[in-house]
Amino acid sequence: MRALQNVGLPAFLELAERMGITTLTRDDYGLGVALGAGEIPLIEATGAFAVLANGGVRQPPVTIRRITDSAGNVICEQGTDTPCQTPEGSGQQVVSAVDAFLISDILSDNDARFGGVLAPIRCLKP
Repeated sequence: MRALQNVGLPAFLELAERMGITTLTRDDYGLGVALGAGEIPLIEATGAFAVLANGGVRQPPVTIRRITDSAGNVICEQGTDTPCQTPEGSGQQVVSAVDAFLISDILSDNDARFGGVLAPIRCLKP
């Protein structure tokens, strides 16, 4: 929340939109949006995390259209029979590669999220 307070809500919402989150459109969001107070569809959340995994590059989301077994038999199919992949070079750099790496590294640090009495990060409790 402190990071959001320093950056400001307008800059945060602009970055969220660049990362593919388009449903945060209300004008009454506060700092609680940093804790998930603004609901977004799963496809937008996974797309935003994919930006971090792709080195800051946003690709258009692709959903699974068909599932086949090892022999090529169709198990499940929806929509048209087009490839489930994005064309090479179709993405847009929306976050710097350095920032994407740093955020991914922070999110992958299990020690930082370890809870309980033995947690490496001490939280003062009243």
